Amino acid sequence: MGRGKEQEPDARRAYEVRTGNIVDLVGFINHPRLLTGCSPDGLVDDDGGTEIKSVIPSVQIATIMDGGYPSEHVPQVQGCLWNTGRKWWDFISYSPDMLEHLQLYVYRVPPDPEYIERLSIEVSKFLREVDELYNTLMEIKS
Repeated sequence: MGRGKEQEPDARRAYEVRTGNIVDLVGFINHPRLLTGCSPDGLVDDDGGTEIKSVIPSVQIATIMDGGYPSEHVPQVQGCLWNTGRKWWDFISYSPDMLEHLQLYVYRVPPDPEYIERLSIEVSKFLREVDELYNTLMEIKS
């Protein structure tokens, strides 16, 4: 994780140079209606966002060869799309130890409405359970 934070500025610059997109750094973004949110690695214009991963060469090769983006990052990327309402999210994989033309991999991810609907239902269910537990605890007299 430390390596990722250290290399994130280099990855962002490489992405900006390759794509011409300027990444705006932001903090936590709240969902417009629910008590949830996300922390994007950056936003692009009015429509996009970025998720940056700094990886070792073997992971970079696997990601490039598989195409798309790794399934373990789907919740994070789709969650950001859901919370921000953006139209796309660029998954960025960066590995500075690779040959120059393989150091940066970018895959544009559109929102997956079915995934986001399931996520919305599960998060709403969880928040209701938290409210119920809180209310129960507040009723307990010591």
